[in-house]
Amino acid sequence: MFIDLTVEQRHIDEGETNNCKECPIAKALSQYIAEDSQALVYAEAIHFYHKWNEDDSHVIEGNLEVSRFVDAFDNGHKVKPFTTSLNIPAQYLRPEFCV
Repeated sequence: MFIDLTVEQRHIDEGETNNCKECPIAKALSQYIAEDSQALVYAEAIHFYHKWNEDDSHVIEGNLEVSRFVDAFDNGHKVKPFTTSLNIPAQYLRPEFCV
């Protein structure tokens, strides 16, 4: 399912550098991700998996906006809110986003 993910200023303010579970993008994704799933955000990819089965995973690679944002944020540069489109399999999303 395609979602338009918006990283807001509050996500940036609350985000932690060099923390794939607590960076601004992970915080923005948390509203979409199912309770039994996790998103790990890296500059090169976003990894989705079920907490009860880490072998069942999905990787989104090649999103230039995500890559540039993570690199800048983790290196202490000023970043701005942005929106990007992500294709996330429905199995990792909350039910209300799978309609």
